[in-house]
Parts: sequence; structure tokens; C-alpha cells
Amino acid sequence: MLLATIALALQGALIALYLRRERSPDAGGLGPRVDRLDGHETAPALEFLHPDGRPMALADLRGRSVLVHFWASWCPPCRRELPALLDAYGPRADAPLTLLLVATRDDRAAVERFWGVHVPDPVVLDPGGNGARRFGVTTLPDTFLVSPDGHLLARYRGPQDWASAAVRQHLDRSLHPTR
Repeated sequence: MLLATIALALQGALIALYLRRERSPDAGGLGPRVDRLDGHETAPALEFLHPDGRPMALADLRGRSVLVHFWASWCPPCRRELPALLDAYGPRADAPLTLLLVATRDDRAAVERFWGVHVPDPVVLDPGGNGARRFGVTTLPDTFLVSPDGHLLARYRGPQDWASAAVRQHLDRSLHPTR
């Protein structure tokens, strides 16, 4: 009986150690926070507003790979990861994807308070959270990789280390599966 208890405790400790390593940003893997999607499901048709009131639709970005990132100014993990996300995939000519930062359940005033004088171009508003609901977002942040033809390729649940080699490699493999 004592040996069985010790063996069970040892097995539990090994499983906990394995799961901890898989979730660790230093482990070189993304762990359970990423869902590979089969690329057959079409991204929901969504319409947003830029903070200045201009309309914008996800369909306007067809022909480009898009990283749709749902966040909120009141979400601490979102606030921590946004600088790295913008630095890695923000609007510039050599960016491998188009970044769309969807402010979920935030109004224009909240977004402007969060960003200050200059709200980055990829920020759009989803004040009622309708876009997030259509994507099935239940926690923030939540990020989806959309193919140029509008299909869902991957879902990044929770905060990510967007500057890490592991995330960049996963994005590259999702965008170019034959490499």
C-alpha cells in the first residue's frame, strides 16, 4: 500500500513537471495555449469602427494574412502583451501579416485614454463585444490567424510572448505549411 502511494505521488509529480514545462515561455513550445485549426472554417464576417469613426470590415483585408487580436484596455494581460505584439507585427512594409487589434467592450474614450494621443492604426473598436462573440472569445486576450482567403488557421489563447522564436515559428508554419 505504501509503495502504491509513493508510486502514485511520483507519477503526479512527473505529470505536473511536464505540464509546467509545456506552459513555460522558456520551454521553447507554445504548450496548450495554441489551437491549430484545419483552415476549412471561414472567419466570421465582422465590421468594426476605427477610433476616428471610419468603418472597417474584416473582409476588407482579404488577400492578406491577418492576425485578429481581441483585447481590452481593462485587461491586465492584454496591457502587458500589446507593446511586444505591436513591435513584432505592427504596421510596416516588411510585416509578414496584417495586425488587427480589436478593442473589445471598450469605447473610443477608453481606447484613447489607454493609448494617449496616438492610437495605432491597427486598432478598431468592438464596443458591444459582438465581434468577439462571433469568434467565440470567452477570455481576453484571444488571437486568431486568418488566411488570405479568409479561413481560420490558428487560435492563440491567452497572452503570448509575441517576440519569442516559438511563436514566430508557429505563425510561419501556419502561414506556410509546406516549408
